[in-house]
Amino acid sequence: MKRLVAIAALMWFTAVQATTVSHLYQAGMGVNSTRAVERQKMIRQGLSEVLIKISGNPSVNSLPMVVNALDESQNFLAGYSYQHVSEAANDAQPSTPYRLTLTFSQPKIKQLLRAAKQGIWGKERPLVMAWVTVQDAKQKQAEIVGQDSVITTGLKEAGSRRGLPIIFPMLDLTESASVAPDDINANHLPLLENLSGRYQADAILIGQLKQNVNGEWEGSWTLSFQGEQMSWQHVATEPRMLLDRGVDDVANSLATRFAYLDKAPTQQHTILRVANVNSVNDFARVLSYLQSLSPVKQVSIVKIEPDAIIYQLNLVSDANAFMRSVSLKPQILPDGPGMQRSNELHYRLVS
Repeated sequence: MKRLVAIAALMWFTAVQATTVSHLYQAGMGVNSTRAVERQKMIRQGLSEVLIKISGNPSVNSLPMVVNALDESQNFLAGYSYQHVSEAANDAQPSTPYRLTLTFSQPKIKQLLRAAKQGIWGKERPLVMAWVTVQDAKQKQAEIVGQDSVITTGLKEAGSRRGLPIIFPMLDLTESASVAPDDINANHLPLLENLSGRYQADAILIGQLKQNVNGEWEGSWTLSFQGEQMSWQHVATEPRMLLDRGVDDVANSLATRFAYLDKAPTQQHTILRVANVNSVNDFARVLSYLQSLSPVKQVSIVKIEPDAIIYQLNLVSDANAFMRSVSLKPQILPDGPGMQRSNELHYRLVS
């Protein structure tokens, strides 16, 4: 009874609301001034970038309904800011003196994508660990890309453009003694998975960038995610193009898994049973976790059992979108092979 009262009290004071990562609805670019005329030219470009980032569809901006919206991109702007770009440490002059950050309206973008029957890729996104080697025509051997290099910066910028978090190995004494460029070039996945464990990454991206005798750059990318591997190859005149294409391939692949059709204002109701909830702390943990998932609009409690809680979830999509979102942040796990029983989802809290 005391446990029931404590949980009921916690329910009373816990707000049920969805949160969003603000940068997903932002686009940044270099500009030469803070004049309105230059800013107006950038709004369409910024909205185009955000629509791809949120939908996960690189062709979304070619849809007739979206083309019309881009022609009126000013209507989607929620705010903007400027930052003066400092000169680099080597005293090199920055290419543009200012960085413009455009923030767009989340409700309006979701409404547009919903009307265009496009998916929405929520804020839960895989953390990608990148193991990359680079070798230009003058080098006899490839080198592993660390956390501070031009390649690293390019991959991070490409990841930011697509809303994809990418990290890199520290290459400390332990890693340097354990992995060689040949391991990455040979896609030695078990070794790289073992070394990536310390970073708690969700996916591993293996890349090889090499300049051929003709001066062209060849790029090979392999993504390992949830037991599956996908590979892509590209040829370009410069490494930066390979980085953009590689990240686009990864983002496109992941978006097909996690982007969901937002069916608001129609809501989907799903019953969820979470076992192994044995304390007020467990209850608070599950509730906070459920509220953090993008497909979840509202959480209600239907029943409290001795070691489990039964919830009703109001979803903006369907149960499949919920299950995919959970698989990315698995604080609850499917409870046995019959996880989906009698129109209910059965999970258990991870201890």
